[in-house]
Amino acid sequence: MKKVIGVFLVVLTLTACQSEDKQMELLGDVSLIEVSESRGYGGLNENHFTVLDQKETVSRFEKITEETVAVKQDIDVNGTKPDYDLLVRYENGETNGLQWKMDGESSRLTYAGHESEAYELNAEETNQLLDMLE
Repeated sequence: MKKVIGVFLVVLTLTACQSEDKQMELLGDVSLIEVSESRGYGGLNENHFTVLDQKETVSRFEKITEETVAVKQDIDVNGTKPDYDLLVRYENGETNGLQWKMDGESSRLTYAGHESEAYELNAEETNQLLDMLE
């Protein structure tokens, strides 16, 4: 009986560890986000058409990224391109490049240069980000 309970606890622990969803992690406190139309994977377009720098907007962006769920993706970086490039600037001076691709009503964020791992945004989160661009 003790062996059965022991095995059950081990299986339960392993299952719990594997079911944790990984979320996008930002490098620190965001000061602003520069947004540009993407020219493709492999770099960021530096000709931004808007800057999200209002405290409320930046907070909404941070909250949305906390809700993402990591997924592996098979992507042809030469045959497809993201819709937007996001240059995230942090309070400490660091920057981080993200690329944002629409996928029907939902969308995906990837770290520039790490396209095989994406972070899914549901339709509501996608619409919230799109609203920020207007």
